Amino acid sequence: MKAEHEEPPARTAGRASRYSAYTLGALVLTGAVARLVFLFQPIRYDEVTTFYDFAIQPFAVGLTHYPYPNNHLLLTFLDRLIIRYVSDAAWAIRLPDFLAGVLLVPALYLLFRRLYGDRAGLFAAALAAINPLLVSQSVQARGYSLQALIVVLLVIAAVGLKRRPSAGGWAWFVVLTVLGFYDMPTMIYFIGPVAAWLLISALVGDVPRKGLRFVAVLAGSLAAAGLLTFLLYLPVISKVGVGYLVNNPQTRAFPLSWIPRMMPGIGVSSWRAVNLDLGPLLPAVVLFGFVVALVLHGRLSSDRVNLPLIAVAWYLLVVLAMRVPPPLRAVLPLVALYLGFAGAGLDYAARRAGMAYRRLSFRRRRWSPGTVCVLVVAVTLFFASLVVAGASPYATLEDGTRDPSLFRVGPEVAGALDDLLLPGDLVYTPPISIWPLEYNFALNGVPFDYLYGNMHAAQPVSLASVNRVIVVESFTERHTLDWAVRGTPAEVLDFSEPSEAITTDEYRILVFDLREGGGKGGP
Repeated sequence: MKAEHEEPPARTAGRASRYSAYTLGALVLTGAVARLVFLFQPIRYDEVTTFYDFAIQPFAVGLTHYPYPNNHLLLTFLDRLIIRYVSDAAWAIRLPDFLAGVLLVPALYLLFRRLYGDRAGLFAAALAAINPLLVSQSVQARGYSLQALIVVLLVIAAVGLKRRPSAGGWAWFVVLTVLGFYDMPTMIYFIGPVAAWLLISALVGDVPRKGLRFVAVLAGSLAAAGLLTFLLYLPVISKVGVGYLVNNPQTRAFPLSWIPRMMPGIGVSSWRAVNLDLGPLLPAVVLFGFVVALVLHGRLSSDRVNLPLIAVAWYLLVVLAMRVPPPLRAVLPLVALYLGFAGAGLDYAARRAGMAYRRLSFRRRRWSPGTVCVLVVAVTLFFASLVVAGASPYATLEDGTRDPSLFRVGPEVAGALDDLLLPGDLVYTPPISIWPLEYNFALNGVPFDYLYGNMHAAQPVSLASVNRVIVVESFTERHTLDWAVRGTPAEVLDFSEPSEAITTDEYRILVFDLREGGGKGGP
C-alpha cells in the first residue's frame, strides 16, 4: 500500500518550508538549552575513570590500554585533543557528547523527513530534544551520544543508498560504520538491522538497481568496514587480545532460560529511564505512536521493508545470542530511533484523525503549517521545562533511582579541605566518590596522597605518619561515615569522637585525632 502523505498545496509549499525551518531551529535551540543546563555539573565517577585511565594519557597508552570496556576509543581520541588544546575541565571533556546530543535533534529530523515526511521529522526532533535519557547522555563524557549520532547518520546514508546508490554514498556508509565500531563494539546492535534492511530491500526488489549487484556492493562495504575496524583495534588486540572487546569481564552471561523472564523487568526499568519527569500521558502517546509505525508500516511509508520491526528483532536476537541484556545507555541509538518512529506514527495518527474530523464536521479547512509548528514548539518547551526542573538527567540512574556516584559537592569539599589539611592527615570518603574528589583535588592543587585509596597508587598508609583522620560525608548523595570507612583496617580507625566538624547543608567534614598520634611526617 502506498504511503498516505498529504502534501501542502503548491502555493503554500514555500511558506510551509519556512515554518518547518523555523520550527526545527526552535527545537534544536530547546534541546541545546536543556543540555546546556547540565553541562557544567560536577564530574561523575565513570567520567573520572575515563579521564584518568584513558583520556589524559598519551595516545600510545589511551588508545591501546583496554582493561575494561569503559575505554570508548573514539571518545578517548577526541577528549585527548580537547584536553591538550582546550581544557581538562569537566564541561570540556563532555563536549563531544554534548555536541553530538544537540546535533542528534536535526539528524533525526532529516532521517524521518526522508522516511515519512516533514511533519514526522519535526515530531521526531521534538521528542529527541526533550527526552531525559538523551539529555542525560549528552552531558556525560561516555561516548554514548556520539554513537547515537553516528548511527542516525548511518541510517540516513542507508536510505540514500537504497534510493540512489553511489560510490560516495557507499564510502560514507563504510566510514560511519567504522566510526561507530571505534566508539564502541556495541555497534553490532545497530549495523545489523541496517544491513539486514538493505539486504532484504534488495532481495524484494525495493532498490533502483539489480538486486544481486546491490547485495554484492553491500557485502563488499561491510567487509571493508570490518577490515578497517580490525586495523583500528589492532593495537588493542595485540596488547590484551579480543576477549575484552567481545566479552565484558564485569558481567556474566545468564542461562538462556533466564532471558525471557528478565525481559519484563528490563522493559519496565527502560521505560522509566526513557520517560523520567515526562509524566504518564506523553510516554503513553509516544508508545502508541511507535506501535502505529511498527504495525501500520505499509500505510506510513513507501518502503516495502519494515525497518522498526527488523531493529526490534535484531536486538532480541543479539540479546539471546550473548545472553547478557545490555544497559540502556549501550543501546542509546535504538532509543533515538524509537522516538523517531513514534513521531512518524503520531504524524500518521494525527492525519487520520484530522481527516475523520473534517468528514464528520463537514469542515474542509485544515490547520495551517504555522499553527502546527507553534503547537509543536509550545509542547516541546513545556516538557523541556519539566525535564530541567526535575534534574533527572544528572541526579538519577537509568532506573530512576538516585545516583550514588554523584559527588556534586566535590568542588566545595576540595576547597574546604585545601584550607584544613595538615601534614599527617588522611582523608576518607566512600569509594564511589574517591575519584571525583581526587579530580577536584587536582583542580585545587591538593596532593593526592592525602586521599586514602586514591587511584594514583600512593604509598600504603603508615600508621606512624597519620595524625588525623578526616571523613567526608555527603548529605545530597547519602554518603555516610559508615560507608566512608567500610572495609578500612580497624587499627587505622582507632578514634573516638571527632575533634572538629565542618557542617553545611550539603556535606559534613569530621576530623578525628588518633588515640595514639603518629609522627610529624606528611602523608
